[in-house]
Amino acid sequence: MDSILLDREGVAMLRRSGVGATLGLACLVMSGAVAADEPELLRNGSLDSDANADRVPDRWRFAVQKGQPEALYDARAGADGGGAVAIRSTGPEHVGYWSQVIKLEAWMSHFRLRVAVRTEGQAQGTVSFSAYAATDEKWLAADYRLVVAEDQQEWRTDEAQFEVPPGTGSVRIAGWANMGGGGPGAAWFDDLGLVCLDTPPTRPEGNLLSNGDLEDDADGDGTPDGWSLSVSRGEGSRAAEGEAHSGERCAGLTVEAESQALLTAWLQPPEPWPIYRVSLWMRTEGDAVGSVSLSAYDETRETWLAAGYDLASCQGSPQWVRRVGYYRPPTGAPCLKVALWVNYRGAGAGAVWFDDVEVTAVDEIPATPYVPANPPPTLSDGQRAGFALFRRNYLDLMPPSYVPSDAELSATCEVFACPGEYEPLSIGLYSPAVPVEASLTLSPLRGPAGVLEPSCVEVGVVRYLAKRSHYGMNDRVLVPTYIETGDTVRCEPGQVRQFWLTFHVPEDASSGDYEGTATVRAEGLAEQTVPITLHVYPFRLSEPERLSLGMYDGAQRVHPGDDFVAVKYADMRAHGMNTVGFYSALGSRMALEDGRVTVGWDGTGPLEQAMDAYAQAGFGRPVVWLMGGDVGGFAEKAGAVDSDAYAEAYQAVIRAVVERGRERGWPEIIFQPRDEVFAHEQRFERGFSELKLLNDVGVRTEMDGPNVHLERAEQTYLYTDVLVNAYGPLIYGRRVYEREEWQAILDRAHGDGKEIWYYNFDTTGYHVETMRFAYGLYLLSTGADGILSWAYSSSDEDPYDDYSGPRGDTVFVYPANEDHPGGPGLGWEGVREGVDDCRYALTLQRRIEAARASDDPARRDRAAAAEQVLRRWQDRVDISRLRTNRSMQGNWSEHSVAEDGLQAVSGSFGLDVGISFEDYDRFRREVAAEIVALGE
Repeated sequence: MDSILLDREGVAMLRRSGVGATLGLACLVMSGAVAADEPELLRNGSLDSDANADRVPDRWRFAVQKGQPEALYDARAGADGGGAVAIRSTGPEHVGYWSQVIKLEAWMSHFRLRVAVRTEGQAQGTVSFSAYAATDEKWLAADYRLVVAEDQQEWRTDEAQFEVPPGTGSVRIAGWANMGGGGPGAAWFDDLGLVCLDTPPTRPEGNLLSNGDLEDDADGDGTPDGWSLSVSRGEGSRAAEGEAHSGERCAGLTVEAESQALLTAWLQPPEPWPIYRVSLWMRTEGDAVGSVSLSAYDETRETWLAAGYDLASCQGSPQWVRRVGYYRPPTGAPCLKVALWVNYRGAGAGAVWFDDVEVTAVDEIPATPYVPANPPPTLSDGQRAGFALFRRNYLDLMPPSYVPSDAELSATCEVFACPGEYEPLSIGLYSPAVPVEASLTLSPLRGPAGVLEPSCVEVGVVRYLAKRSHYGMNDRVLVPTYIETGDTVRCEPGQVRQFWLTFHVPEDASSGDYEGTATVRAEGLAEQTVPITLHVYPFRLSEPERLSLGMYDGAQRVHPGDDFVAVKYADMRAHGMNTVGFYSALGSRMALEDGRVTVGWDGTGPLEQAMDAYAQAGFGRPVVWLMGGDVGGFAEKAGAVDSDAYAEAYQAVIRAVVERGRERGWPEIIFQPRDEVFAHEQRFERGFSELKLLNDVGVRTEMDGPNVHLERAEQTYLYTDVLVNAYGPLIYGRRVYEREEWQAILDRAHGDGKEIWYYNFDTTGYHVETMRFAYGLYLLSTGADGILSWAYSSSDEDPYDDYSGPRGDTVFVYPANEDHPGGPGLGWEGVREGVDDCRYALTLQRRIEAARASDDPARRDRAAAAEQVLRRWQDRVDISRLRTNRSMQGNWSEHSVAEDGLQAVSGSFGLDVGISFEDYDRFRREVAAEIVALGE
C-alpha cells in the first residue's frame, strides 16, 4: 500500500513502500533481526522509542480489560537493555494489555510472531492476536494464548505462528497480564516482531474490464455487450451514437432534467488488489453531468460492501475529454462494479457519451493536484532572485503550490484584539526560482501606551499533510494542516510556505496601536521586512456563559508528562472551551456483594482522573460523559438487560458517580448512555432503556443525532435534556429547516427546559474557516445552546497518515512522536476564533441590555442601532445550501482537470454560507465599534 513520508518541512511525499509493506514505514522499522524478504509489520516493536517522554512507547496503546492494572514503561529494562513495557496487577481480577493494530493487505493470512517476555511474582504473561473484518472492523477470530509465560523471571524469546480468517483487514497484537489467570505481580514484554509468511501477489496487468472500449454489441441493441442500462430516477434512454473517441462505437445516455441513468458492468480481478484506477473518455451535451464510480461487492455480487462515487466527472464538454479517478476498495473485496452515470448528483437535461473505459490495478494513488489560479506575481529584482513575503487571510488555505497575487504581496499586516485575547496572523513566503531556508524574527511592538515584547507572540510554521477534504471523499490534497512551533521554513522553487503568528495580548495592555516588524532572513539573500500593526481595543470580552462549547476527548495521551490531562484541559480552556464531551469507560472497580453495589474509588479510574482535572481547569459548564460499556456490562452480571436486577445495579453505579462528584467537588455530569443510537435499531433499544434508567435517577441526559431519525427522537424526547443535532438545524441528509420552522423547534425545547446543541460540523481538523463559522456565526445565527466536535485528537493508527484507516483522522491537536513534534491543527485555531466571535457578540449584547435600561434616550437609541448591527449579521448567514457531510465541511471554489485527466482543485476552500473570509473581520470590527460607542 502507499505510505506518506514527510520531508524536513513536513511536506507529505506520497510513495509506495513496496508490495509487501502494510503500514506506512513499517518495512523500515525493524524490531530485531528479520530476513530481508520478510518486512517487519509492527512499528517500534523494540519499544525503544518514546519521543514525547510520556512513558507510552510510540505506536503502542495500553487498555484495561477489567479491574485496575497498572501500565509500566522502562526505557532501560528491556531484554536488549532498551525499552520494555509491563502490566502490574495485584491479583487475577486486574487484567490489562499493551497493543498495536496492523492493517493488512488482502493476500496476508499467515504470520510469525516473535516476543521476549518475563514475569514477576504470580502474574501470567500472554500474547494474543485478534482479527477484524476489513469492511466494518468487526471481531472475527482470536488466539489469546499464542505465547504463555508463568514463573518466568528471566527474559525468554518465543515464536508462534498463526493464521487469520478470510476477510481480515487488520490484526491486533497484544501483550496481556493475567488474561487467563495468574495473581499479583507483573508481566514484561520486549522486542516484538511480526512478519507475514505469504508470498505477495503479482499486480494484474492491463484493462480488467471486458469490452471497455464499448465496441462489441453482438445483438445490435445499442447497449455494449457485458453492460446494462438502467434509469434510477426520472426519464432516460440510450442516446444516438455519435463519433466515437476511438474505434467505431461509443455509448451514450440522454436524460431529462433531474433524471438519472447509468451503464454498469462487472469485473472480477484475478485476485483482489488494494488500489484501482479508472480512466475513460467523455463528452457531454446540454446540462447533463457524466461521472464514473466503482463499487465493491462480495463474491456473490449481491452484498454491497462500499463504493467510490464521483471518481471523475465531466460537464459542458462537447469534445472528447479524458477523466481519471482512483479507488481503494475494502481489503479483499473480490468483485467490482463500474458505473457510468448521467446526473449522479442531479443536473439538467442533456446527454453524455462514454468511450474507452479502463480499470487497472495500480500501486499508489497520486496526490490530487492543486492548480494555482493566480498568474505569476509582479516581483522586484531582489524578490525574483530570492523570495517574496505576502499577506494571506489565515482562513484561506495555502497549499504548497499556491501562487500569491499582487494584492497579497502589497497587503498590510493588521491585527485587532482585546486584552487577554489570542489572534492569529498568516505571513506567506514565496520562492520563485531558488531553494530558500529562511527564518522569521519579530521586533517589539511599540505604541503610545508602551511596548509589547516579542514574547507576546508565538511564532510557528505550518506543516503539510495529504488529507481528505471529507472522510467520505477519495481525494488526497496536500494542504496546510497543523502548526509546529519554530521560526524556520524551507521552500522549494515555485512553492510557498506559511508562518503562523499567534498574538496573545497581555491582560493589562492599554488600548491603542502597537507597531513593529517581522523580518525574514535567508543566507545569501536580501532580507524582507513586513510592517505589523496590532490594535488593542479598550474593552475585555465577556465569557460565553450561556453557551456550551467543547470538544470530544477521551483518556488518551496527547501531551507528554504525568500531568497530560491538565495540559490538555488547559489547552482547551485557552481555546475557549467551557465543557468537554468525555468518552470513556468508568474504569473503576464495580462489585456486587450480598446484593449491594459498590464502586472502588481510588482516583485512578479514567472518569475520576478526568473529572478531577476538569474541576481544576475551571471549565464553566457541565461535562458530558459519553459512557463506555463497563457500567452496562457490570449490570448484566446482576440480571438480564430488561430485568429489575439490571436496573438496580445500573442505577446504583450512577448514584455512586453522582455521590463521588459531590465529595470531590465535580461539576454536573450530563450522562450520554450510548453513541449515535438513532440510526441503529439495536443500539437505540439498549440506549433508550438506559436513558429511562438515568432519567429515573434524576440526572440530566444527552442523546446525539435526534435529527437523524425523527420518530425515534420523539420517543426519547421526554427523557432527554440535551438534544445534540448532527451537523445542525436540519433533517439529516435531506434539508435545512426554514427559519420559522427551526425557531418553533427551539421554542419547544427551551420551553420544556431542554437545550439544543450541534456536533461534528467538521471532521478534518484543518478546515480553519469551517471551524470558525461553526463555533461562532453558526451558533449566533441559529440560536443553538452549544456545540461539540469529534475530536481533540482521534486517529486510526497514525495521526500523520490520513490513510492509515478507512475513514480518515479527526485530529485537531497533533501529538508528538518519534518523527514529529506535533502541534495544533489549523481547525483548532479556527475553533478559538469562532468562540471569540461569540464573545464579541455577547459582549455587545450585554452592553445593549444595560443601555436599554438607561434613562438616557440617546443611549437607548444607540442600543437599538447596535442591535440592528447584530441582527443584520445574523440575517446574512445563509445555511440553506448546507445538508450534511461534504457541504458542511466546505469545498474548493474551483475544480479543473490536470493534463493526465486527474481531477484537480484550485482557488480557495470555503463554506457556501454567504460570508466571505474578509467578512469575519468586518463582523468583529463593526461589533467592536458598537461596543466602544455604547461604553460600559
